[in-house]
Amino acid sequence: MRQNFEKIDLLGLCILVKLYENHSATTTSKELKISAPKISRYLKALREAFSNELFIRSRYGLCPNEFTAKIYPIAKTIIDNALLLEQINPLEFDAAEPYSILIHDAIACEITTLLVNQIKRDTANIQIAIHSSGDHSELDVAHGKASLAICYSSGHKLVELQDKIQIVFSKPLSNLYLLCRDNHPILSESITIESIAKYPFINTEWDTSETKICSYQQFCKINNINIHKEITIHNTVTLIDYIMNSDALVVTPFSTLYNKSEKIPNLHSCKLSKVETQRVFDIIATPNIYLIKSKHNQDNNIDYLQSRLIELIDTEVE
Repeated sequence: MRQNFEKIDLLGLCILVKLYENHSATTTSKELKISAPKISRYLKALREAFSNELFIRSRYGLCPNEFTAKIYPIAKTIIDNALLLEQINPLEFDAAEPYSILIHDAIACEITTLLVNQIKRDTANIQIAIHSSGDHSELDVAHGKASLAICYSSGHKLVELQDKIQIVFSKPLSNLYLLCRDNHPILSESITIESIAKYPFINTEWDTSETKICSYQQFCKINNINIHKEITIHNTVTLIDYIMNSDALVVTPFSTLYNKSEKIPNLHSCKLSKVETQRVFDIIATPNIYLIKSKHNQDNNIDYLQSRLIELIDTEVE
């Protein structure tokens, strides 16, 4: 007759196995810490499911019949495998914390996508967590709160923490880019440091430098060029939205922001001429982007991530 397997669960199979081995409902009840009435109910359900009596009562207890002898090894295997499943602790697979990487917001989108795709191509079993770098990125790396950090910094704090952190890569940002809304009035005139200063300005300096103002602003301050700083914005999405809905301008050393204009309608960007850029960097030190890690964190996965990040910064950030 057709067995009703949907009526059989692991506990029922476990009871069948124990009844077969113990020949006693009482002993099975004690071993499994299940009441005798519950054992009886499960035995009844097993008999209905298999359409077979399974056990015969005798003065020696419950004796399994030939049918039960046939299904016992199968049921035993199922129960043994179920016990093996119990031994697998899912927390072991989640216990490892993802590698925390701090990335400057101006390059986070491009770098993150490319890094994840590279990890997939390399079939590297590495989990990462991306956070925006900020004022305390160096300290986070030094104190083990982050595995790696991509910082845009003056470098002074890095020197102060040189006993704890290591600069594994640095790259100068030697170009300047202007961001504005499409059809902005400045696009119809010669773009110079002075002409930019005629319009509202957005400060985007969210790095760890002591000045908290960008190279362009520092140059204007030294040369007594008045600029009207309208707002400070430290988030790329908010920054772009603000630019497209105002007459405010941005001067940034990040080519990644410059490249976004090709993908975003109504956003315009252009590279400042070499002459204007050189005017700034003849007086103001060229800003640098750094990849840093802890000197005391020895981990092959961190070495792998660091190598991938160096490649990406070198190719994606100008």
